[in-house]
Amino acid sequence: MKLASMEGDRASFESQPSPVQLRQLGIACAVPMVAFGFMDNFIMIVAGDAIDSTLGMTLGLSTLAAAGIGNLISDIAGVWSGDIVENGAKRIGIVEPNLNDEQADHRSTKLVKSVCSALGISVGCILGMVPLVWHSDNKPVHMTNEELQLYESVFAPLCVDVKSFLNLVRKGRWRDLKKGDVIIHGGKPLTKVVVLVRGSAEGITPRGEVAHIYLANGLPQKDSSAQGRQGPMIRGCFIGGTRLMESRLDTYNIKPYKNTILASEDVRCIELDFEEVGAIMEEDRRMERALISFAEKELNKQVKQMRSERRQSRSGNALHDYSVILAAVVADGVVHPL
Repeated sequence: MKLASMEGDRASFESQPSPVQLRQLGIACAVPMVAFGFMDNFIMIVAGDAIDSTLGMTLGLSTLAAAGIGNLISDIAGVWSGDIVENGAKRIGIVEPNLNDEQADHRSTKLVKSVCSALGISVGCILGMVPLVWHSDNKPVHMTNEELQLYESVFAPLCVDVKSFLNLVRKGRWRDLKKGDVIIHGGKPLTKVVVLVRGSAEGITPRGEVAHIYLANGLPQKDSSAQGRQGPMIRGCFIGGTRLMESRLDTYNIKPYKNTILASEDVRCIELDFEEVGAIMEEDRRMERALISFAEKELNKQVKQMRSERRQSRSGNALHDYSVILAAVVADGVVHPL
């Protein structure tokens, strides 16, 4: 009976892997997973970043979509490199121990495999984040709230893609101006164009008259008739746009910008160098077509306002003449026969 008990203990001992075998098994499971985790995260970050800054901007893909495509690429690379990693581990002597069927099926064997594989791939993924060390913050390829507002209100309706828009605004300078601050000095050649994001501005002639009113959100419907009287020309958010379109002509001559543009209330705007915008239009025909279309819409609105003011003026003159005649007729309180 004692002999049977000893044989049972021996059988139980032989079915359980030894600590040395478990340690060897843990190393053999962890090391390849470190390599897999490193490759997975490294390729996903690099590929996702490249996709986000190229196709993401051109096609309007979200960051998550770009990350998903990057993960797809890293998974494919992991499948192709699986044999290479395993063969490399074997060449440096990292192999699993020889276990019999009972040892391989033992609970401690399965636990060591799971824990060491999880630890290995975790360490590999952390190491695979090394591209973040030399990558600067990628936020510049995404739009801020102000850029998004400007894009959706002005450039998106003109079919300007995100990449072209960012290429334009990232060359500009954002400014906050108080009421009465000078935006553009009159009497000097125009060196910049200004796009209003918030607020309004006035174009003052050399005689001190308000010739134009620039509005960040364009022309309100209630002002389209100039409120029944002659007044300043209502313009949109682009200051210097007409002069910029003139510069595209072969006959363009540099001349002073006549009006002085003042902030009529607190203004948030972006200033763009006149020559840089011209160079962008030369290289990017879509941006050129968009700005020309914007200027054309501005001119159409001005023409409509001028026509409306002429009609109001003619109506007002007729009413004035009638009032004068009527006053003359009843000047003495008596209506005389002809």
